[in-house]
Amino acid sequence: MGNNKNKLVEAVRNSFLVFFGRNKIGKNCKILSVSCGEGTYEKLLYENYQGIEIIATDVADCFVKKEDIDFFNKKGRWNFVKVYPERDLPFSNNIFDVVYHNDVMEHVEKPFAFLCEQFRVLKPGGSIIIGTPNLLRIANSGKILFGRLNFAKKIHKQGLYTSIHHQQEFTEWNIVGFLKEIGFTEIEVKCSFFGLHFWNIQFQAFPKKGIGRLLSHYLTIFAIKPKIIS
Repeated sequence: MGNNKNKLVEAVRNSFLVFFGRNKIGKNCKILSVSCGEGTYEKLLYENYQGIEIIATDVADCFVKKEDIDFFNKKGRWNFVKVYPERDLPFSNNIFDVVYHNDVMEHVEKPFAFLCEQFRVLKPGGSIIIGTPNLLRIANSGKILFGRLNFAKKIHKQGLYTSIHHQQEFTEWNIVGFLKEIGFTEIEVKCSFFGLHFWNIQFQAFPKKGIGRLLSHYLTIFAIKPKIIS
């Protein structure tokens, strides 16, 4: 990896692709991208997989460039659906093989309800992949130590329930707890980038234990909706 590359971005995308590769991706595989933004992760997937179908959602109008949409539809099938905050997703139960979102949960007011809806639309045996910054990352350490880590109090703006500002952040234990309570199983967490992001200095790309894992910058979580719901 060249020194000019953003090591955090490289580590995060690697973690996402590793977990996505756990799925059996066939022609009939149906994927839900939650809050797709500019389609960064769709582009990553279409560069690595042929023939997949992705339905992308967002609470705002579509920001994906036309040339990217054309590229997606040459590689597979891609459609955009605008959704509405704090309402059920406009999809039937048990229809998606994979649901994913990155840098979204920290912008959401009700993360538990947010994940419950994704559990509902996943097929039994389907998987969820979540990416979000680690609350305990080095960049937050000083703020936490001096009691200055604050998040926005009001997030409703122009009818949206999301904001460019983080509303809350999570440790891996928070998210694993949510997923277990909802009913997900086979939960696995990959921690990405222990280092100084501002200077692009990386001590460990994927710390597995100790202080590196605790203070890693980003969390990617994989979980399965069981085939038999108890």
